[in-house]
Amino acid sequence: KTLQALALLLDSSTDKFEVEVPKEPLRGQLSLFDPPQAEIISKRPTNLVVMPLSLIHNWSSEAKKFAPSLKVLPYVGNNRPREVQIFDDYDVVITTYGLVRNDVDLLSTYPFYYVILDESQAIKNTASKNYKAVTSLKSKYRLVLTGTPIENSLTDLWAQMNFINAGLLGSLQNFKTEYVSRIERDTQCSRSRQLQALIEPFILRRTKVQVASDLPPKTEQIRVCEMEKEQSALYESEKSAIRNVLLERIAQDGMAKSSALVLQSLMKLRQIACHPRLAGFGEPSAKFDEVTRLLETVLSE
Repeated sequence: KTLQALALLLDSSTDKFEVEVPKEPLRGQLSLFDPPQAEIISKRPTNLVVMPLSLIHNWSSEAKKFAPSLKVLPYVGNNRPREVQIFDDYDVVITTYGLVRNDVDLLSTYPFYYVILDESQAIKNTASKNYKAVTSLKSKYRLVLTGTPIENSLTDLWAQMNFINAGLLGSLQNFKTEYVSRIERDTQCSRSRQLQALIEPFILRRTKVQVASDLPPKTEQIRVCEMEKEQSALYESEKSAIRNVLLERIAQDGMAKSSALVLQSLMKLRQIACHPRLAGFGEPSAKFDEVTRLLETVLSE
């Protein structure tokens, strides 16, 4: 996805697009017949790519390797520029969701050519500051990149589609009523097919069929690991203690109020089964030993 986006930005780097900029204010009293206090100018494109902080280095290195002619400005850190006019000297500005959220008053004044959101599921919550900040940015075109457009609910999809094409799916409340509630009851209903047809023209994706010839055959191995003696004893001890606490809490507060404690207890037992150190204990882990042995075998070959 990163390379495809870079190819797009490289291809459009010689484009020109028109933006409206304010004129110097006229002196004296204005009348209805005075010309508008703005003018249309043609400028070279400057694009903004927003991403999680962990991807800044990856985007910088990929741009340098595959699109070296693009001038890239990492808009990060305490020394980031405080004047948006400097963006005119760059093809691509890369920044994070956090900085867009913090500097939205500044960034929303600049006319970008493309605004691209990488890992765009970061705006899935329409009530979040991330969503409100990116939707206030000015741009001629918008694009989102994600491998997981839907993480929790179909409303995740609405937020991202509304960013790139506001109004396509109607209001959020209408989308919940007409699509989410019906599709969650029956994924094969006509609303599901209607939604797919509605968004298909705006989605570019690679399916398994398209890339199957490039993939090696899938192999799976299931290895069952018996817990070490010390690990097993710890697990049984903690399980008994947790059971007693849960029974006492449920009898006192009821099951509904104890659900969080149930999940917390299951997580702790799972951590012990994976590696006791995850739960703060020092006993050995059969899984860890088996993985280490397999890795040593692979490396030796």
